[in-house]
Amino acid sequence: MKKIKLRAFEITNIDINNAYSDLSNKLSEKLISSGSVEHRRMRLSLEDPKNEEDLISNFQQNSDSIFCTMLRIELGNNVQHIASELFKKKSFTINDLNQSTVGGEAIFTHSYYFLISDDFLITNLAGNITIKRLETYLNWFLGKFYQLTPLLDKAQITELSEIKSITVGDNHLPDTKKRTDIRSQNFFSMLKLKEESYPAIKNIFNDAKSITEAQLEQIISVKLLIEFRKSKKSDPTELQKLYGALLKPVSDLENYTFHTKSGKKIKSGKDVVRTKSVNIETTDSGFLDENQLLQEMAMFIRDLKNGR
Repeated sequence: MKKIKLRAFEITNIDINNAYSDLSNKLSEKLISSGSVEHRRMRLSLEDPKNEEDLISNFQQNSDSIFCTMLRIELGNNVQHIASELFKKKSFTINDLNQSTVGGEAIFTHSYYFLISDDFLITNLAGNITIKRLETYLNWFLGKFYQLTPLLDKAQITELSEIKSITVGDNHLPDTKKRTDIRSQNFFSMLKLKEESYPAIKNIFNDAKSITEAQLEQIISVKLLIEFRKSKKSDPTELQKLYGALLKPVSDLENYTFHTKSGKKIKSGKDVVRTKSVNIETTDSGFLDENQLLQEMAMFIRDLKNGR
């Protein structure tokens, strides 16, 4: 058995004439009409020397949902290979990768699954990766703009109406010395906050001017405090939209602490979003039982629908 954390997202329905988003239907149509996996390969960056790509390698159409396998690959010849012939197929499974021979066209680096039904999407995408990765792929593949927003835990929504402030820990503040961090952590407009904070501190304390920034970092922890203006909004739907959008670009929820007006502290951002831990059997080769995972995801969506 392997413990898997499922994450729940809401698909924004922008068509007022339909009860649900058309993402599931559009994705099914496009996957069925795509001739091969080759037509589902999205290159991440033309400048990237690793030539990384995202793609849907396999899918399963059900009566009211669609279940997909997502891969991230690198072009090249290395250990975990993907034979060129696999890209010519309509689909291939994770198990097919294990049987690929040396000398393949690409290297398999990462995989995850997702299930879409009506206005909900469930995935086992790692918690330290934002949903923007999947959202970008779906929008590219379908040529249409869809939004995926983290669902909030219903038990926390009442308390969210009483939120006074959010504290962002030092570990999650942007590091402007790393280009990748600047690109991925654009949640705040103040990307140079951490870089500029230490010189500012040295100016406040004259005696600290002889101390280097590296030494100052050893004794001072920088935190960002976000305070909310007084608001009368407490509608659960509005709170879902507000905090769902707020947490969407966050990849390290543990470093986000919520404080209520009464002084109560919600331990971290990860306690606010809707997740479910499940135990999934694995094969002798260590792969997840995909049918079992699909059923657990479907039950999660059923619970979300009943909760509405």
